[in-house]
Amino acid sequence: MRNNVVRCLGDGLAQRGLLTLRFDYRGVGRSQGPQVDVARYLAEFWQTGYAPGEMDFWQDVHGAAEFVQQAAPGLPLTLVGYSFGCALLPYVRVQEDLAALVLIAPTVAKHNYDCFRLVTSRLLVIASEDDFATDAQRLEDWFDTLAMPRQLVRQRCDNHFFRGHEDWLIETIFRFLDAL
Repeated sequence: MRNNVVRCLGDGLAQRGLLTLRFDYRGVGRSQGPQVDVARYLAEFWQTGYAPGEMDFWQDVHGAAEFVQQAAPGLPLTLVGYSFGCALLPYVRVQEDLAALVLIAPTVAKHNYDCFRLVTSRLLVIASEDDFATDAQRLEDWFDTLAMPRQLVRQRCDNHFFRGHEDWLIETIFRFLDAL
């Protein structure tokens, strides 16, 4: 949870009155499960674009979404993914209860995003114009294939990490959610 994007969103949206939950995938940080060699996973990811078993982590997102639904029944649920985490969201089995999905710096050139064509929830996609991990043309081509109500926001924001643009990121997401 040391990532600036994840930390700022959890804190910033909570300060605006939203219930938020941020979590580590199993075996990462203080989460339960077999320990993950994060350094090896990251090295493999940056070399190949994939890490071992990464797509299985959708189950962790699903567990977190179920936890929030049980803790706050009746509240609208929005899933927010950052980078690789965006690719997991269409696999979470709470789709019919989702108010929206928010994708920050989706890795469309590295992961398969075809399942998003089946999603009907509102969608906000945020990408930095100078993101080294999110190919601009592939992002726009993929975005144009989607049918759900959607919005694409692109701005120059310190490539993939949004350093120095955290407040803008929080405000952009909050405005989108507040409009729902």
